[in-house]
Amino acid sequence: MKQGDEINIEVWRLGNAGEIVLSGESGKLFYESNKGFIEKDSKGWERLILNFKIPKDIIDKEVGIYLYNTSSDTSYFDDFIIIKKTILQ
Repeated sequence: MKQGDEINIEVWRLGNAGEIVLSGESGKLFYESNKGFIEKDSKGWERLILNFKIPKDIIDKEVGIYLYNTSSDTSYFDDFIIIKKTILQ
């Protein structure tokens, strides 16, 4: 990845808990999570999105992307998508 590249992550969630997480070097460099959902369908599924622009200091570093539920409530996830957008120079 290069500075300025973007990572767009999307998933649908059914339940009240769970989020998208993107972290660098096991959370030592950065830790980002989505803030709520952007839409809800008629069956109760919520669409979560996290967009992240790659800064200079994480080039060639380990990046983790995962779904995280800190609650004891059950949640289901579907249609997990990760898109990397590269800046052309």
